[in-house]
Amino acid sequence: MKENTRKTILAAAIVGAVLIDLFLGIAIALRDGVAIPKGIEELSQWDASNFLGEAAFHGGWPAAGFGFCCHLIVSCILAAIFVFTAKRWKLMERQAAASGAVFGAIVMLVMRNAVVPLGRAQEAPYTVATFLLTLAAHVVFFGVPVALVTKKLGP
Repeated sequence: MKENTRKTILAAAIVGAVLIDLFLGIAIALRDGVAIPKGIEELSQWDASNFLGEAAFHGGWPAAGFGFCCHLIVSCILAAIFVFTAKRWKLMERQAAASGAVFGAIVMLVMRNAVVPLGRAQEAPYTVATFLLTLAAHVVFFGVPVALVTKKLGP
């Protein structure tokens, strides 16, 4: 793998992971009436709970840090899929926003229906509002940024 490809994957993964976590962390903070850092901590603890179960929610920021690292690893895998696919289908790079939006929606469906059920995290009741929030998070704050970083840095 070329050095530029590795840098593109890492940059896209970091941007996507940070943006989606900020968005969802703020949404959690608003929902729960807590400070934004607490919402971000809770989100990252939820990620950690896929491995640690309920104990993640009692682990403070160390558990949240573990959860963010897990999330970043998944983001790297997803960004690599996008970058390698964009290398083959140049239309994805030319139509970055549209391809990123489609990619984000696919990522949400895969995470929701395949990856999360494999973990130990408890899921909140899935309502129309939760679906729309999750879709917006994955499309606008993950898929599109991954695609735009890929377009800027090159696959």
